[in-house]
Amino acid sequence: MYLKKAFELRGKYANFGTITQHNILQQTVNFANMMIQAGEYKKATDLIEFCEQIVLVNADTKSFDYGICQFLRGVMAYHQWNPVIAEKSLLDAESILSTYTEDEGYYLKNTRHFLVKILST
Repeated sequence: MYLKKAFELRGKYANFGTITQHNILQQTVNFANMMIQAGEYKKATDLIEFCEQIVLVNADTKSFDYGICQFLRGVMAYHQWNPVIAEKSLLDAESILSTYTEDEGYYLKNTRHFLVKILST
């Protein structure tokens, strides 16, 4: 099931001839996540904005990858204890990601995890 979904998502990018861009996007998302975990929020912000630019050249604000960008923004805002931005970004991510994945999907599950943490404090 997950492999099928992965191929469907990759297929969307194949139409644009951007498989290499998508691989760069994935690496940049991973790097942004590491910067958030290291507390390097300025670097993480720059990386997230770079990811958003790549996504918006090839897709729109309802795409899975844009949802990942919103997830990262929400996680970063959570770690900086900016609950208003964290909640907004995570709700946006949840709305987008829920159209692409089921409840047990990694990003959706973690988005909801952070939302619960924000809303319970």
